[in-house]
Amino acid sequence: VYLVRFMTRKAYKLSPLLWASTAGMCAFAFSSMVSSFSFRSAQNGVVFFMTFAIGVNELSKKGKRLTVSTSGFKMTNRVYAACWVFTVLLGSYCASKIVAEYNVDQAEKTGDTVVSHYHYDIARIVAPEYAGLHLSNAARNTADNEPAKAAINTRKAIECGVGMAITYSALAKHQVLAGLFEDAEKTYQEALRIYPRSIYLRTVYTVFLEKQGRADDAAKQLQISKDLDLRNANGWYQLVKTGSVNAYYLSLSDDSI
Repeated sequence: VYLVRFMTRKAYKLSPLLWASTAGMCAFAFSSMVSSFSFRSAQNGVVFFMTFAIGVNELSKKGKRLTVSTSGFKMTNRVYAACWVFTVLLGSYCASKIVAEYNVDQAEKTGDTVVSHYHYDIARIVAPEYAGLHLSNAARNTADNEPAKAAINTRKAIECGVGMAITYSALAKHQVLAGLFEDAEKTYQEALRIYPRSIYLRTVYTVFLEKQGRADDAAKQLQISKDLDLRNANGWYQLVKTGSVNAYYLSLSDDSI
């Protein structure tokens, strides 16, 4: 509002610093729409508020130079009320995230399963689309030897935005432990439609097929991985099949790993 009010005046002239500050804040806004990393790091937040401070400082300096009689944008009661409504809604949204994060933290700290699920239920009520909540709950289910519930919560986390290759792999593993082999295969196939060049996913899918006694299908998946990147495919296969230590020692004597 401060920037719009200033730009609608007749005598305004944006300084290079103000242009740069505005561009920087817009870049942060666009980044936040497509990534969760814009404010995850503390240093990014520091840079944003420095950029914000520069813009406010430039606006305040320009504002002092303009006379009060300059015609321009006026803050009407409706606009003022709309700003307050927006502020209250944004504050409520942020408060719900704080409450959810607090309860997830409490659930992870306690060793009592009943208490942990109590906190997870509160977090789920105030922020049902919080993907981290569902992943944390899945980890608790795994610790409590409840793979079916862990699979349900991992699926919710994927639906809420954490659809990474490793998340799909975790979902399939929970489904295997729960005896849901058909669902696990569908999960692998879904993941490979999204990440067709993921050698890691194809490797764990290959091992899954081998354990199901489907050697031909497993060989096809392994060959696709090798066609993409032979050394990485062999490396991942040894990692998944024999563990990191054995894979490391094999790689010392075999250049194809």
